[in-house]
Amino acid sequence: MRQEAISLWAGEQYEDALNRLFEALMIDPLWPLYDIQELTIFYNNRRAWELSDYPNLEYLKRIPIYKERGLVGLPPNFQLFLDYLQMIPANINDFATKIDQWFSRLAKEFSNNPFIYLFWSDALKIPFQRQNRNEIDERIKKGQLYILPINILDMAIGKLEKAFEISPQIHIISLRLSTLLMQKMSYYEYGTSEFHDISTKVGHYLKKGKLYLLEYIPEGVRDK
Repeated sequence: MRQEAISLWAGEQYEDALNRLFEALMIDPLWPLYDIQELTIFYNNRRAWELSDYPNLEYLKRIPIYKERGLVGLPPNFQLFLDYLQMIPANINDFATKIDQWFSRLAKEFSNNPFIYLFWSDALKIPFQRQNRNEIDERIKKGQLYILPINILDMAIGKLEKAFEISPQIHIISLRLSTLLMQKMSYYEYGTSEFHDISTKVGHYLKKGKLYLLEYIPEGVRDK
């Protein structure tokens, strides 16, 4: 199925390729990895590699183990599915709805897999990112964050909270939650109850998320 999806993609049958990969995910969302532990190792390293796109973190590209363990050249099916969603050059009708349908079915079938919610959190941002690609790329080049619309933030945060509920010991989930909550906090004035509540959550998740930073990006921890 994977090879067929790759062939379909090469033949510019983009939606058919996504559907074929989705069928493979419904059979085994971990493949070719064996368990959640292996997927966690992959994801931790892949995320460190992806963060090297930021100018102040370029040094991460000089750590070859991140590329190797992050399976950058040969990603597992789930990462390939997300990559295709992000790279697709053609417009798909009802793209956001189809993303939701794909991941809803996966979550129903594999409700105890936190990575379904991690990848879902990323996937639901894609329609907005496609529409604002140039501005987002410019900000990343400058080492700046872009702030997602609050409705997308709420959806993405909800998926990560579900992932955390399943596997609170996977520290990258906490780190990603704290990052999105910081974005949400920017929508509220300092001193308001909303700002305070979100700030408390940021502190809670960042405490756990720093354990990921200490292992993979120690320069990212300011107050050790």
